[in-house]
This record gives sequence, C-alpha cells and structure tokens, in this order.
Amino acid sequence: MTVRHTSDFLLWDSATTHCDVMASPVATDVARAFVRECRRQGIAPGFYYCMWGGPKWNTRPNARAVILAQLHELTTLFGEIPLFWIDMMLWAPPDLTAQQVYDAIKSRQRNAVVHLNQHVQDGTQIRYFPTDVLNGEITLPPLNGHQPYRTVEGKRYYLPYEFEPVSQGWGLRRVADTPLGPGSWFTYGAGRGFEASRAFPVRPLAKWIKQAYDRGASNVLVAAAPDHTGRLRPEDAEQLVRLGRALGPYLNR
Repeated sequence: MTVRHTSDFLLWDSATTHCDVMASPVATDVARAFVRECRRQGIAPGFYYCMWGGPKWNTRPNARAVILAQLHELTTLFGEIPLFWIDMMLWAPPDLTAQQVYDAIKSRQRNAVVHLNQHVQDGTQIRYFPTDVLNGEITLPPLNGHQPYRTVEGKRYYLPYEFEPVSQGWGLRRVADTPLGPGSWFTYGAGRGFEASRAFPVRPLAKWIKQAYDRGASNVLVAAAPDHTGRLRPEDAEQLVRLGRALGPYLNR
C-alpha cells in the first residue's frame, strides 16, 4: 500500500503532520484498515513510502527528523509488516543516508524485507545500499540472467531480483515504455482531450512476466493502481484474476 507518495498526504494517523487521512472528510486510518484486512484474508501487508525533503523534491530544513519519525510510526504502530518498499532515495535530504533509512526500519522490524528502489535498469547496478532486494522497475533482468550474489565493500550478499511491470497502457504521455506500448503506474480516467488508461491484454502481459522469471527474477510486483474512488476498476480486477490463472501453471511447474 502506498502510505505516502509525492503529495505529502499520509494514509495513516500520524503525529508528524495534519496532512493525513484524519484531516480528510472521511477520517479513517486507511493504513490500519488495510493491514487488518490483509491479515483477515491471509495476505502479507507491505508499505510503500516515497522519500522527499532534499533539494530535488519538497525541501525542508527538518525533513530528516520528520522522515525518521514517520518511519518510526510505520514500524511500530501496525505490528509486523513483512515488506517496506522505499522509493526515490535521490529525493531524500542530503543528511539522510540509505544506511540510516535501512537501519531505521530493520531495527524495529527485524524480519521485514527492506527494499530501496534501484530505479529503471536491469539489476546490474546497486544504486542504494543496503537493500534486501535489487530491481529495475519495468526493466527485465539481463539476457544471461540475474546474478544474485554481489560483493559490496568486501562482503558478499544475496540480492534477489524483483520485476515490476505496469499493468495499464496510457498514450497521453510516455510515462513508461514497455514491450506492450506506453504504460502507466497509475489509473487515469478519461479527461478533456485524453482517453482513460486501459488494462493491457493478459496474454502479452503474462509473456512479459514469464521472461522475467526465465531470466532469474525471484518476485514480480505488478503495478495495479486503484482509481480516484480508491477501488480497482472491474476491468483491472478481472485482468489480475486472469493473469493469475495464466501464470499459475507456469509458476507451479
């Protein structure tokens, strides 16, 4: 769940700001409800958090302290969270390092996977470390396969690859270039002068994902975003169900 993206707005009840769900017309701790429902359904919850506060995005003199306080809340208020997906470290304040972010999470969630996004590349580069996972967003691993064992500062680490395909196409601007055409991480409704984003056909999407597994990816995280109402559109939900059916025999072979 994206608990904080680029707009400052937090989807949990935070003591660090008034720009959160409790200040909205429907005061609901969405993150808490999400975690509760995941556990009820037997699904492991995970949090996505986008960095900010550096010279490239939303500069603030106290950004480091606020970010660490928000990470403290996310790691202590909701019980065990198996995954923390941290985006845009290049936007972080200069006095906040990847090591400090990693330690802030891992010190309170020892069993969690802490993933610092490595951005669009094939997994051969390590741009932010420490991280428990390497990735390349919409980029497949190299043709000769992902090499999970890496040496960093004289120590050897196991760093599996996660592939993160987008599930929707959107032609207004080239948000993400994919083999299936221009794609998008977000769901767009029809607007003045442009069409709504559309679900990619299942067969080529499944083929793309199979390529990632064949090249050594250990996990696939499909970007399937809700619309402005907070719900998945029926066509997107149907796409995910059909995608699961298409990949099931391949993954269980």
